[in-house]
Amino acid sequence: MYLKALEVQGFKSFPEKTRLSFEKEITVIVGPNGSGKSNISDAILWVMGEQKTRMLRGGKMEDVIFGGTEKRGAMGFAQVTLFLDNTTRVLQLDTDEVSISRRYYRSGESEYYINREEVRLRDVTELLMDTGLGTDGYSIIGQGRISEIVSAKSTDRREIFEEAAGISRFRHRKDESERKLARTEENLLRIGDKISELELQVGPLKEQSETAKKYLLLRDELRLQEVSLWMASLDRLQEQSETLRADYDRSVVDCTAARSEQDRLYAESERLAEKMRETDVCAEEMRQQLRDTEATAAEAESEAAVLRTNLDNNADALLRLRREIGEQTDRANSLQRQVEEHRRRIDDIDRERAALTEQEIEIRRREVENASGMDEQNRRLSGMMARESELNSALAENRTAIQLLAENLQDLEERVARREEEKRLAEEKSAEASQKLEEANKQLAEAREKEQSLANIIAGHTMLMGSRESKAAELAEKQTRLTVDLRSCEGRIRMLSDLEREMEGLANASRLVTREAERGALRGVHAPIARLIHAEDRYALAVETALGSHMGDIVVDTQDDGKAVIRFLKNRNGGRVTIQPIDVVEPARLREEPAGEEGYVGICSDLVQTDSRYSDIIANLVGRVAVAETLGDAIRIARQHGNRFRIVTLDGQVVNAGGSLTGGSAAKTPVSSPGPTSWSA
Repeated sequence: MYLKALEVQGFKSFPEKTRLSFEKEITVIVGPNGSGKSNISDAILWVMGEQKTRMLRGGKMEDVIFGGTEKRGAMGFAQVTLFLDNTTRVLQLDTDEVSISRRYYRSGESEYYINREEVRLRDVTELLMDTGLGTDGYSIIGQGRISEIVSAKSTDRREIFEEAAGISRFRHRKDESERKLARTEENLLRIGDKISELELQVGPLKEQSETAKKYLLLRDELRLQEVSLWMASLDRLQEQSETLRADYDRSVVDCTAARSEQDRLYAESERLAEKMRETDVCAEEMRQQLRDTEATAAEAESEAAVLRTNLDNNADALLRLRREIGEQTDRANSLQRQVEEHRRRIDDIDRERAALTEQEIEIRRREVENASGMDEQNRRLSGMMARESELNSALAENRTAIQLLAENLQDLEERVARREEEKRLAEEKSAEASQKLEEANKQLAEAREKEQSLANIIAGHTMLMGSRESKAAELAEKQTRLTVDLRSCEGRIRMLSDLEREMEGLANASRLVTREAERGALRGVHAPIARLIHAEDRYALAVETALGSHMGDIVVDTQDDGKAVIRFLKNRNGGRVTIQPIDVVEPARLREEPAGEEGYVGICSDLVQTDSRYSDIIANLVGRVAVAETLGDAIRIARQHGNRFRIVTLDGQVVNAGGSLTGGSAAKTPVSSPGPTSWSA
């Protein structure tokens, strides 16, 4: 036997259904700290029935269920299944593979399964006894376990040695047997007390029995009185019939008057119907008003739709304004660049103007020095002055453009400032909304985690409820079947009680003699044989078949009592009956008892329980009849003994002395129910 596989779901760090297969070559599982190695050994120990949370490295049993993470919700249950190879039949199950499962819910419910059939924890513990497995076995030895075993008391070490020696199962059975014996002794004490109490009731019950016998006599007299009463009642009923006939005639007259009243009521109903039609006309007018009101409401709804459209248009306009703000911002940036270009142009013109001024000064200086070149210099000066005039005009135009651009820039800057302020306010609102959105997302995440956790718990409870509902359905169906069986049994009990009371199945002579004896008219009469014996259900049909017609034999004290019975039947023309006198009937016993033969049950008289006073009569009737299991066993026994005696089978077949057979279908009616006065037909 070895561990083939381990299947884990929802146990500690295994939220997903995980199956670990172990081949025969695997000797060790390695891995870093926190990878779940110890959880595997905990799962194996837990599925075998461990109840101590300390051994599972937890504070409470609920800790073995996966508790959830930030990304995955908690599980509602934990389940571990252990698959063991059983080809050597170490476990007491006729299968090559044995699966042991345990499932635990957060509600505290725990379930155990062996080969997918629900069992008790006790069944799992008994299955694993003497195999080294189990919570007290030595197959799982954790850290510090060896030192604990060595330092433990001798009585504690003895349990481990008994488990290894394979005798723990017998020790467990011995302890269980001792507990059962203790409970049995307590039950015996209580039964003794009840017997003592019932013995005190025997006397009153005898008095009640005498009272019952008197009741039977009075009941017959009551029947005669009831017949007389019925005759008187018939006469009274005849008189009542005459009275009822007269009442009928009066009722016919009343019926005619009632029909007249009915016609009047019909006329009244026609008048009321006309009034109802007028009411319907008024109702139709009210419905027209209601339709007008609904039309007005529809117009109001249309106006509301127009208003909603306006709101949507305003929202679109708001978006368009935001786009224009962006475009104005781009335009302001473009104007700013133009202003900077004009300013650079003005700087260039100022530098060119300064250079021309320096040239003018230089020319004037040279004019003084070079009077001879005056005309040429004047022309150049005129050209420079014209150039200066052009530059001054361009400068003025540029300054005017700069002023206009500056004004436009200031206007744009003011508009941009307003837009920036609006943007800032919008960003603040957006930040506030983002913060609220983040908080809402956190709350949503928490709600989803709670939802997942609740969903897992609900799933676990759903599975548990499904299992319980299926069990409840099975129990309800079983209850229905038991209720039907109970009612059937109650009906059968009532039927058998009636049959016993009326002594159905016995000959008329036996019933007549028994009733006369109960009335006290015949002395020394006990009862028919069927009322004086009882047998176990297994032997009932065989005993009934062996006795046959002797079931109705009457047991009496002496032959003289029997003679009185026969004389009574003759005088009453009551039929014939066999008498069994106690004082003269001698017992008989089969001499060639086939003891030890295969299929042999015993002598029929030994299978019957009766009072010691009647044992000789029963032995005389069936003491020479053997009982076998089956017809085949009976034929084989008869052949071995030369067909010298009669053999009856448990199912009512007969091998007669001499070899003839009697059999077929027989009703399995019990010879008796518990009690010394029971009987069977």
